Amino acid sequence: MCLRMDTKVAAGVPIRVDMNDTMYLGESCFCEEAPGGGYFLGLRLEQALYDMGTLQTLARQLRKDTEPAGHRPAHGSLRGN
Repeated sequence: MCLRMDTKVAAGVPIRVDMNDTMYLGESCFCEEAPGGGYFLGLRLEQALYDMGTLQTLARQLRKDTEPAGHRPAHGSLRGN
């Protein structure tokens, strides 16, 4: 994958790209000046997680299912009477 960036990035830096409901994880492999300004960043992809919206919904549901019965999340501050 090649990205156009405003900032120069060293080779070997872990990179996360979120695009179109997908999270890409990889490592920068080169960074060169781009015509007209900025830099082209070469990214070696190592992982991709697709359909992140569905994964987030599932994670929320799993958290609800593991809470003890009658448990309420704390909100605000505790006050003594």
